[in-house]
Amino acid sequence: MSGHIVFLNGASSSGKSSIAAELLDLLPGPYFSLPRDAINSMRSRTRTPEFGTPEFDEVFERTVLGYHRALAGLAAAGN
Repeated sequence: MSGHIVFLNGASSSGKSSIAAELLDLLPGPYFSLPRDAINSMRSRTRTPEFGTPEFDEVFERTVLGYHRALAGLAAAGN
């Protein structure tokens, strides 16, 4: 069982979320919209290192790796 990933890439405020919302209504079958910001917003704000520090970069890198694995997992499960 495998799924499909539709990857939308673009600058901030370029319409990716709007396009994703429209695609959810148009595409057949179950699709999910999982923006990277959604994963980022799940992290604790009080314990997150300050932006621009090596500690922040480490946390951010782990967040991106986890996001990619989450997408791969959803597709592998047939989503």
